[in-house]
Amino acid sequence: PEKVQGGCTLPKEMSDIASKFEQFYKKKHQNRNLKWLFHHGKTEVKPLYVTDKNYTFVCNCYQTVIMMMFNRATVLTLNQIKEATSIPEDDLIEALKYFCNPKFKVLNKQFAKTPIFKPDETIEVNLAFKNANLKL
Repeated sequence: PEKVQGGCTLPKEMSDIASKFEQFYKKKHQNRNLKWLFHHGKTEVKPLYVTDKNYTFVCNCYQTVIMMMFNRATVLTLNQIKEATSIPEDDLIEALKYFCNPKFKVLNKQFAKTPIFKPDETIEVNLAFKNANLKL
């Protein structure tokens, strides 16, 4: 992972792409500065673990970074995600609330009955994820 402007540590896959874009931008616009605003960006993520339907998640950049953490592990604690991503805590909790929302249940949290996240609470990929919509 590589630390990038905006207070977020991007996974290698994303930091490589960001670096290439920065090089392109600096060549094209020599007197301009580029600042990453992760809370404004959107990405489309296609999960590979779902086999019956081809889902697409429309996520902000913080949510994408969180989802990419689950490429390396199926179960993580809130502290592990926080330390690895450096996402500000309020933004991290908001992103996780969306993924753990009972309507979607993309991720399962250990204490599913409460919307409060504890530092050592485990969060895991919901391998039984199903939804009527293909784009969420």
